[in-house]
Amino acid sequence: MSDAKPRTPLLARVPAWARSERALLWLTLAAATVFFLWLQGVPDDPKESLEEIIAEWNAGEWADTKDYARWGTYLFAWVNVATCGLLALTLPIWQRRTESKAINAKPLIGGKWFWLGMGVAVLLGGGLRWSTATGGLWHDELLNAQRINGYYKFDKKDPLFGDVTFREAKWVDTAFYYRKPTNHVAFSVPSRITHSAWQKLTGADRSALNPFYLRLPSYLAALGSILLLGLILRRWNLASAGVIAALLLAIHPWAIRWSVDARSYGLTMFFLLCAVYAVTRIAENNRWRWWALFGFSQAYLMWLSVLNVFLAAPLALVLTWIIFRRAKQQNEPLIDGLGRLVFVNLLAACAFLQVMGPNLIQFQQYNDFRPPSEAEYLQVDADNLKDTATNWLIGLPHKLPVEVGDAPITTFLSRYSEDSAIVGTTLAAGILLFTLAGLVMLAMKSSSPARLSAIAIFVGGVSLLLISWIQNLYFYPRFLAYMVIPLAIGCAVCWTGITRPLAKLSPKMKTLAPLLGGIVGLIYFTALALPQIDNLARNEHEPLPRISAAVKNYAASNKVTPLAAGYGLGSDILADLIDPDIRFIENRKELETMMAKSRETQRPLLVTYGVQSFNRKVLPDGFVLLDDSKYFTRLERFVSNDPRHTFFLYEYTGKP
Repeated sequence: MSDAKPRTPLLARVPAWARSERALLWLTLAAATVFFLWLQGVPDDPKESLEEIIAEWNAGEWADTKDYARWGTYLFAWVNVATCGLLALTLPIWQRRTESKAINAKPLIGGKWFWLGMGVAVLLGGGLRWSTATGGLWHDELLNAQRINGYYKFDKKDPLFGDVTFREAKWVDTAFYYRKPTNHVAFSVPSRITHSAWQKLTGADRSALNPFYLRLPSYLAALGSILLLGLILRRWNLASAGVIAALLLAIHPWAIRWSVDARSYGLTMFFLLCAVYAVTRIAENNRWRWWALFGFSQAYLMWLSVLNVFLAAPLALVLTWIIFRRAKQQNEPLIDGLGRLVFVNLLAACAFLQVMGPNLIQFQQYNDFRPPSEAEYLQVDADNLKDTATNWLIGLPHKLPVEVGDAPITTFLSRYSEDSAIVGTTLAAGILLFTLAGLVMLAMKSSSPARLSAIAIFVGGVSLLLISWIQNLYFYPRFLAYMVIPLAIGCAVCWTGITRPLAKLSPKMKTLAPLLGGIVGLIYFTALALPQIDNLARNEHEPLPRISAAVKNYAASNKVTPLAAGYGLGSDILADLIDPDIRFIENRKELETMMAKSRETQRPLLVTYGVQSFNRKVLPDGFVLLDDSKYFTRLERFVSNDPRHTFFLYEYTGKP
């Protein structure tokens, strides 16, 4: 036998005091403090950047993005150093050396059938989102892409025929350009990573734009949200409802439409569910790993949008209630639980301020230049409320403008005319009643206090709507896309709960009864939402890449390089990001200039336009020529999943 002594584990060599919870928390604060101290020294001349910001602000202009990044990084690094110092000083006051016991010790239900159902939900969700994820980017997404990949710059003296250069996006623009809230920086950063990886791996040109790899973070987050939703309800001992809720989230048109958008909406759903999962696990065992997940999720939610405070705050209140409940039931020190909550949220605030601080300065300047009450954006009104309600409840837009030639889609008003409006309203109200009933049923169950998280999300969304209305803030229905989560949870709980009494008939019905009710409910919702599910599964957002391809095919077929132009909104971003050979024109004079150039050079002229509901009102003069068959002949129509994004390609055939 060997006389060698067994090795002492490395962790066991560390003194007990150094392995204590308090020591680890102090170590965390020390590491954060050192990092923030280092970070404040990174920016060059931050005070000079502040002076530049103030000077430009007073002049009604914008400073360079680098100035906001430098001053914001410096300022909030010092704020965070002070915050960490305060946390270190107060740590001994609240931290207690206690061992939390699990409140929910029940074994998880749901075996192979649960994982089979979740697999179907994820695959179904991925398939239904594929066309949306891989199709053309619409103009708001492309505005975001300017800060992710870059854009084409045209000769200011001769924008129609002059030289073109590509301006690569800088990392400082990706993370800190916020002159308009169209750059969703918390999406832009991971999107740039995935898109740049695609360019490097495939050898694509730096100016090349791939919609799928640009949207990849949102697509993965959408699939992760479906999976997380099922796992959360399983931990609430509602495995059947978890499968049904995941399937409902997978097929809900509002989730399909916005969860893979190249902006923040899909990531908001994912990190919202991460926070709910963390709350659920904290209610079970109170481990620091789940507190860390909760803090990270809260910070990322706020980085995605400051409006997500309407989600972060209610979830923190739910966690506060859980802390009081644990103190009463487990006889744990109340100050320890509340201390953890403050500790984690302040560290999350530090992370948020550090990455978002420079952008908050710009956001304040933006609101100073254009107060929300004077902005030309949508606000809460009757039409907006109706559109929000029908999109949320049955997945159909309430009403969409359709001009002559646009490819219409099914809307609430087109499906339920004035004579049958009461039918559509009743069917939609059914989904609302199922949602509210399910949330009430959820609140009445006592196995997991984290179940109140679903109600917190619902209350947060309603609060955002009310505050936007009271304060006259700009508001788009898509701001509430995450409301499909409480809807899916509420409907699933209600549907599976209605048929639960049938479980008494036989042992097999114990599992089958809830699923039967859930399947019937899914069929009911699918019947209401099917036109939009089908539309989104088949059509893309905005067919700009297909327009570029059609122009190139025309050139190849006719063996001539045509002049090409795009008229009005939508065509501007086509030229800036997708095809600089299709020059942007915005009035009749520029259109006539292109027509004259075509006659002079004997080159064909192709003109595209879309978004008729906007362009025909704002830029009517050019349509006098474009609509005249003596001058232009239509070559092709490009259909979108939104009639407003129907585009047309015309060929110039006559003289003015």
